[in-house]
Amino acid sequence: MYLSNTVSKFSWVSIVIFPLICALSAGCTSRHVAPCKSFIELPLEQQQARFKTYPLEQQLELYHCAMRQSPPIMGYEYEIAGHGEKIVPILIEKLRIEKEDNSKLELIRILQVMSKRTDVHNKQDMIEQVGRSVSSIRFYQMRQRAQDMFEDIKKNSAG
Repeated sequence: MYLSNTVSKFSWVSIVIFPLICALSAGCTSRHVAPCKSFIELPLEQQQARFKTYPLEQQLELYHCAMRQSPPIMGYEYEIAGHGEKIVPILIEKLRIEKEDNSKLELIRILQVMSKRTDVHNKQDMIEQVGRSVSSIRFYQMRQRAQDMFEDIKKNSAG
């Protein structure tokens, strides 16, 4: 009797729940993968031209995607940084809620570029959030890279 109930419960779970989970996760994944894949498949010159036309949110998604290619497609952080100081609060908020170490590192890289190119001097809230984010990175090598970027941001933002 116990085995029969267990099999019955398992069958119900496998018939109803597993396909639902798979459908939901595939839907979430395909929503982000399809635009990324179609963008990455473009010739580099077309990527660069189109990237400039996208809104900030889409640029950030594509930047994260480009950085996860093998080898990474670098340089889009400069285009994003070109939006200037007005996007600092957006980047700080994204950094605050981000869970993935890779994404934290990539956002910190944008702020590092901005600290060299734009007026982000004396942005104490930015410095504090970057410091908290660096501390929360779990993987040692990534945390070290983030720490180096953080030191650069602090140095560039001081003046």
